[in-house]
Amino acid sequence: MERQEQGDLPPGSVSKRGQGSLVWDWLQDCQSVVEAWEAQVPLVPAKGQKDQLQLCPPDRGRCLLRRTLVRATALAFAERAGALPVGFGAEFCQRHGPGSDSPYTLGQRWVQLIQRVLTQPSAHLRKRWEPEFGRLPYLGAALFSPDPDEETYDAEQGSLRVPDGFLIALLGPDGVLSRYPLGLHTRPEGETITPEAYGHALGLIPWSLGAGPGRDLPLLVSNEEEAWRVRLWWLLMDWRTHGVRPVEDLRDMVRVVPRPMAVVPPESQVCEWKTSFRTHRLSRQRLAKIELASLRTVASFLNADGGSLFIGVNPEGRVVGIGHEWPVGAGSEAREKLQGQVLDSIHQALDPAPIGFLTVGVETTPAGQGYLKIEVRPRPGVTYLRTNPKSGESTDEVYVRDGLRSLKLEGKMRDQFIVERHRHAPLVSPSSPNRSPTAEPD
Repeated sequence: MERQEQGDLPPGSVSKRGQGSLVWDWLQDCQSVVEAWEAQVPLVPAKGQKDQLQLCPPDRGRCLLRRTLVRATALAFAERAGALPVGFGAEFCQRHGPGSDSPYTLGQRWVQLIQRVLTQPSAHLRKRWEPEFGRLPYLGAALFSPDPDEETYDAEQGSLRVPDGFLIALLGPDGVLSRYPLGLHTRPEGETITPEAYGHALGLIPWSLGAGPGRDLPLLVSNEEEAWRVRLWWLLMDWRTHGVRPVEDLRDMVRVVPRPMAVVPPESQVCEWKTSFRTHRLSRQRLAKIELASLRTVASFLNADGGSLFIGVNPEGRVVGIGHEWPVGAGSEAREKLQGQVLDSIHQALDPAPIGFLTVGVETTPAGQGYLKIEVRPRPGVTYLRTNPKSGESTDEVYVRDGLRSLKLEGKMRDQFIVERHRHAPLVSPSSPNRSPTAEPD
């Protein structure tokens, strides 16, 4: 397979400051905070053990921090929507953080907030915590139901505590969730990171899921990290439609399957995966070399046995989506426009234009991530790929499928291939000397 840009990392794990949109910069900063603290998560000894506080392995700590990030993000959106007091996150860190008179650590107060207040349907019981946290709404168990390894659950291997510094880096006055303009709806005064923008960064397409609620459930994903991201998106889209309200546990709505699902077939003589058709997934810049790699694959399928090109699939075969090539708020019209743009690009680059030999469709995974499927039927004769090298002169290249790659034919191999193809299906209306079966090799 011809590799393009390496866009196979989790959304936001890598970005180029100033080249991507605001949501990608925000996701990058969130990921950086997780990476900075994943090796500093305290492991609280299990009940009855006298061991001193230790640090848990980074892999285990990373899972807790990502869950905490998702929950803190939900609270930040709720605060922007007016469901929580203005500045709630920053005040929470200042009131209970290091230097306060509280007998609890900030991480312990976070546990109390999540497990005793936000998930408590009784207004009478929530009122008991008003002196510590103020008057807060019941938000349900959507994202806030604790896992067994979190503090207060006395897990056999000890429970985990969120580091104070991590919460400050998220919710504090200068935290990553305070610096960016999050909102359930676009603000008139400037760019806003909305649930739609977050979903598109994950490769999710709102029309394919009915904008969150309303789609056949459950949504199936391949790992727990992906499940938490999709659950957050689902909750934010629900809040966007109905306002901030209690939502039940989303674990049954977004499930992790035991094994990764084979959404797309494996790469072969007639199948190839590409992360993008023409747009760099992280910088969101249209790059000629990415588009050329896609066009080579289509040309090679036309000159061989046909095949399927999947766009939005990383080199490991995981669907990462096409949100980077999809306008935010896309609907059916935008979907048809994108399909038309892909067909137009292919028709303009190949000669003769393969009209009638291609179909372009947008498909979705069970988790709602969209990807393009370009189906190519074999075509008689020779299909040429027009390229424009640095010299400025247009050249016609011939590609065929050779196992998992698109092979460029040159010299005698090219001449022999053209002769054989013409023998079975003569070329229609040759338009340049270098297309003659006896032409000199390029």
